[in-house]
Amino acid sequence: MKKLFLVIAVVALTVITSCNKAPKAVSATVTIDDSELVGIPVPDSYKVTLTNTTTSETFTADSENKSASFVLTPGIYNVLIEGQSNKDGVAYTIAGSGKLNAVEDGAAVEVKVNAAKTTQLIFKEMYYTGCGDWYFRDQYYEIYNNSDQVAYADKLCIADLDMFNWDGTPLEYDIENPEKYVFSQFIWQIPGDGDDYPIAPGESFVIAQWATNHSIESLGGAQAKDLTGAEFEAILGESTLWNGTVITDNAAVNMQQFAAAYSMPQWLTSVSGSTMVIFYPPADLEQAMTYQVGSDSDTSGAQAIPLDCILDAVHCCESSTEAAMMSIPAEYDAGYVCCSGIYVNESIVRKVAETKDGRVVYKDTNNSSSDFEVTTEPKIRRNGEGVPSWNTWK
Repeated sequence: MKKLFLVIAVVALTVITSCNKAPKAVSATVTIDDSELVGIPVPDSYKVTLTNTTTSETFTADSENKSASFVLTPGIYNVLIEGQSNKDGVAYTIAGSGKLNAVEDGAAVEVKVNAAKTTQLIFKEMYYTGCGDWYFRDQYYEIYNNSDQVAYADKLCIADLDMFNWDGTPLEYDIENPEKYVFSQFIWQIPGDGDDYPIAPGESFVIAQWATNHSIESLGGAQAKDLTGAEFEAILGESTLWNGTVITDNAAVNMQQFAAAYSMPQWLTSVSGSTMVIFYPPADLEQAMTYQVGSDSDTSGAQAIPLDCILDAVHCCESSTEAAMMSIPAEYDAGYVCCSGIYVNESIVRKVAETKDGRVVYKDTNNSSSDFEVTTEPKIRRNGEGVPSWNTWK
């Protein structure tokens, strides 16, 4: 009997040991295709990051001869390629993304990269979550001149993108070469003739949903924001909402609806986050493109925005799961940023990279995951950014 018990114990120990044994690691290779970087210097090395889609385990390596090798836990991995280069005083962010199926030894994937210029105007702070008792009309977007040259806000557009259905399936647009565009139902544009709204280095301007004092009791209360000093507001003029709220026309310059799927007296963005872009439209910007047949989204169409017009893009989302629906190519934003929820009085703020001659220079790697952080104290011009000289009502 004792001998039988001993045999059973040995078998049980063997089974337990086998069950606890870690899966065999597999080798994998990522190669980089930078053939489209025509006229742009190629970096000596790229940073290659692999993230397991199930466990979030991350592996990082620097490429050598446009290749990086890994030893991985078997699984499916998101691949991110990042690099930087400069030419004639212009900085380029180079990036690409893909997926690696690393379930067997010798897995391999090739990822194509593209480049985007580092631009003068960038998103500096974005407050969209709302606060208090379901209040959202104090949303604002602060845009900053991160360069050492004067920039102009004239004709600048801001938009949130429409690229996916609610179930995560991509929308398909009836346009030639759709990969060269992103799409939006609502685009607001700053007026001007080209030199009406100069933004000096180190200055910022604020686009408010509604440039009034939202902290009064009849609106959002103490936690809401006073936006009476905002430079621009995204309203069409004074109007009365269905609940009797009067949207007043304030001192801020009224923006124009460049494109709208349906008429709205003011611009509302998602309190859970959207992919936001700023861009200067070309003269031949495509007119409204319609959604695919059978889409359950609004069928009145979306405006096509050429990718090469985009100055800055930030992918805001509600969760890391939603982050998988990236609405912008990696060279424009290779990451994402999430607040903790909706109506939580949080904003996202760009991190400071350095201070140069008394002017704050913000981190701008075209990767929101590393460029931004979440704060529970939304604040306009928190680091002493300058106010444009033409804002006489501040």
